[in-house]
Amino acid sequence: MRELPFEAPPSVRDQIAAIGCGEDLCFRSDGRCLALADYTGCGVVFFQINPVDLEEGPRIVLSQAVRLTSPELTDPHGLTFLDDHHLVVGNRSGHLVIYRLGEDHNGLPHSLAPLKIIPSGEGLLLHGPGSLDARVLSPDCYELLVCSNWSDSVGRFLLDITDGISVLGEELLLRRWIDLPDGINIAPQGRWLATSSHYTQSVHLHDAHERISPHTDPQGVLRGLTYPHGVRFSHDGKFILVADAGAPYVHIYHRPDGDWRGIHDPILSALTMEESLFRRGQINPQEGGPKGLAIDPSSRVLVTCCKLQPLAFFDLGGFTASFDRPPVLREIAFPGRDQPEVGSLAVRLELERQQRLAASAHLLKENQEHLHRSNRSCELLARQLEGILRSRSWGLTAPLRWTSRRLARLRR
Repeated sequence: MRELPFEAPPSVRDQIAAIGCGEDLCFRSDGRCLALADYTGCGVVFFQINPVDLEEGPRIVLSQAVRLTSPELTDPHGLTFLDDHHLVVGNRSGHLVIYRLGEDHNGLPHSLAPLKIIPSGEGLLLHGPGSLDARVLSPDCYELLVCSNWSDSVGRFLLDITDGISVLGEELLLRRWIDLPDGINIAPQGRWLATSSHYTQSVHLHDAHERISPHTDPQGVLRGLTYPHGVRFSHDGKFILVADAGAPYVHIYHRPDGDWRGIHDPILSALTMEESLFRRGQINPQEGGPKGLAIDPSSRVLVTCCKLQPLAFFDLGGFTASFDRPPVLREIAFPGRDQPEVGSLAVRLELERQQRLAASAHLLKENQEHLHRSNRSCELLARQLEGILRSRSWGLTAPLRWTSRRLARLRR
């Protein structure tokens, strides 16, 4: 996938350089405002973005940027617009906060006024809110889905914004098979729900036309991932893009009919950062790659973010358009791919396999940590023993030890 260079004045580039670790991205409905959750910087950065159409593809112009902070922003991990004036932020070390955005004459927010704080607790419904997504159900009424990172679950909230913010209802939506949900997205058509599961290294797909409960098995699963993070449907619902925090790729899945039942492998793993940059950021196997990802309302531009690559743009429109032609790309992208396995049994067997692999990886990690601690203890004892043997007191007491051993032999 072709990376798109962007133009920006020095003030905007300074804001980009100051981003600590971008975890999530989302566009306002007009596509001219891009919001980024800075996890380590405990703020939200807003960019004024102006894509320019050219024959060779879009060109990105970032004309302004502003960083906004708030006392309620503590490790912001996920964010989504309800409408152009309300932003929801999930704070892993805090609460779920809904802000009213004050705007200046250029259209960028200039203030964050908290309208509603939904407390995080110890239960399953909301414990360490992270990634989230929302969709409109009726004028001023929204469905909000929130990943609870520390309870391995997804909660559903019904919000009314007619006069302030009212929570009309809340329920635990998803729980089964999830092991640290790191990304969530509702398909634009509203039928499919995608949730990335970090430790099982997969994305689960639920059919919203069927009844969903915390005990429901997903109808589809995406595999071929290392540590999936952000996930997005294309606007026609035929593609799913998944950011891989454990690899320098965005994995792309395709279903021409938009039916995501069954087991799916990526048609393409698009390199989104240089291998050397990824290796620098890979402080552990779960880090280094892209985390947040967003698609602009025109479906032309894909945006990603991570710690060492705070902002990157790619030509998504050019890629998806290639599937409307009889291209060579298909012959390259689908080598040896069969039709996806379908049926609830196939999906369940795949989920059980992933769960076993995750448990084995967890056990291996625990054993490696135990071995590392044991080795460090042995090294410490060896250094202490070496210090004793080299000490002056050890040399001075050598005759006493020799005499003690001789007396012990004589008493036998």
